[in-house]
Amino acid sequence: MRVQEVGLADLDQIHALTSVCDIADSGEVDLTRDDVRAGLAADGSGAWALVDDAGTYQALVWIERNPARPSQSGEFFVRPGLDPQIAVPLIEQLLRAQATDPAGRKLQVFVNATAAEKSAVLRSHGAQVVRYFYKMAVELPGPTDPVEWSGDASARRVSDTDADLRQVHAVVTEAFQDHWEPAKTEYGEWVRHLRDRESFDPSLIWLVDVAGEPAAALIGAGSDGEGFVATLGVRRPYRGRGLGRDLLRTAFAEFTRRGLPRAALFVDSANPTGAVRLYESVGMSVLSQWDSHEFPAVTPAAQA
Repeated sequence: MRVQEVGLADLDQIHALTSVCDIADSGEVDLTRDDVRAGLAADGSGAWALVDDAGTYQALVWIERNPARPSQSGEFFVRPGLDPQIAVPLIEQLLRAQATDPAGRKLQVFVNATAAEKSAVLRSHGAQVVRYFYKMAVELPGPTDPVEWSGDASARRVSDTDADLRQVHAVVTEAFQDHWEPAKTEYGEWVRHLRDRESFDPSLIWLVDVAGEPAAALIGAGSDGEGFVATLGVRRPYRGRGLGRDLLRTAFAEFTRRGLPRAALFVDSANPTGAVRLYESVGMSVLSQWDSHEFPAVTPAAQA
């Protein structure tokens, strides 16, 4: 087998491989086609596949080098039934790609917690598991009554305008500064990536105002037969008022109205704002766990 650089032109075969790997690891597809496309299209991304003589992808890695994040991020897949050791050349390629980063940033590679052999390959090359992320979900009931916002809080759907989306960006950027490895993405880049996603739907984005001030926001999507909460953020001064819970209930009601039977999201298991408890309070439970394998920072390429 040979290592071959791949990209957006190979999206169908890449997503076919990530899907069979997801199903083997967690029982369902976790990365949508839209997720894979967004990862491959990200500025500075790179992807490589291990290809057999028939041209079939048997293993895959990719790296995203978002300059707004403290770390680079990556993914690692090996077709079910194969020994992950066959992918060692891909891991070596991934580490060479990490070393080209001008700042020499760390690399976080995410692997399902059930994939012990893939984890072992990463750890044998110097990675350490540093963080755990959950996929949580809830089966949605039938139609529910609209959320009644109390006091000086009110929620509205945003429009696809810079005026509205700038407010959403400001809220989630501030809210996520309390999270692990927060990104500091400028509005222009953030909105471009948001609008580029096939699942972009402004009618599934809500903004909460409290006494006229933007306080919380939720970005949702409806794809692959379920509702998905991509982002939920509440600014620090407005936490503890139930805004996050009511936003989730608002989104769930809309997902139900659209005939989506389930709502799902990903969350940092050690989120300092108590997000896991919030999601459990609206009936969500853990479906699967993803472990972040961290490769340490390297000498910046500019200094090598």
